[in-house]
Amino acid sequence: AMGQLFGFSTAKEFMQRVNDGEHQMFVDASAREGVCKLLQECGTLNSLEQQAYRKDGSIIWVMENSRTVRDSDNKILYFEGTIQDITSRKKAREKLIQAKEAAETATRIKNEFLANMSHEIRTPMNGVIGMIDALLETPPDLSQQQYKFAEIAKGSAQDLLTILNDILDFSKIEAGKMVLETTEFNLHDLIDSSVRMFADKIHRSGIGMITMIDPDVPEILQGDPTRLRQVLVNLTGNAVKFTKEG
Repeated sequence: AMGQLFGFSTAKEFMQRVNDGEHQMFVDASAREGVCKLLQECGTLNSLEQQAYRKDGSIIWVMENSRTVRDSDNKILYFEGTIQDITSRKKAREKLIQAKEAAETATRIKNEFLANMSHEIRTPMNGVIGMIDALLETPPDLSQQQYKFAEIAKGSAQDLLTILNDILDFSKIEAGKMVLETTEFNLHDLIDSSVRMFADKIHRSGIGMITMIDPDVPEILQGDPTRLRQVLVNLTGNAVKFTKEG
């Protein structure tokens, strides 16, 4: 069986052709000295993986399990054990590692793209919101309808900015770089502004919405207002989207 493993047709041919196993069979011949020394000292060798030559010169991976056999005087007589061809297993493992590395690279590139694009788009979006704010500060020059349109445009721009923040946060979470801020903020104002973003959508859909804050809830909190706003906007957006009446 060992002769066949190394590409020989018979055990006799194997015995005749291989007279220096360390150099003829193993790619790293020098390592065999260490293997023999380890066997002499420890008595056993388990799951040693190494490369070996076959008769035709091709290289295979083998796994060896060996032990020493001693006489009554504790003198080593010989080594015995098993050797197994694990080439297909090693190739499968290498393919798995390559696939994993490729997936990690693709994820990294995607995260970098999302982060860069969200930053690039947020800059002009903030500019759009700023200009709409400036427009809303000129009410005498705007008709009631124009003012309403400007408010709707601002709400839509803020919605889009929230989506961009979600994308950026998602890429940060995947990269393990999400950091929550701790700052003082007014919870009541945050809730009010989050809900007002949907005022026009709620009005047009014909449904009702009431904001109620328990008196025991503190008005001033320490935390991350941006992340909390995202949670509230996501929950409110879904509620508005999936509420047909009531």
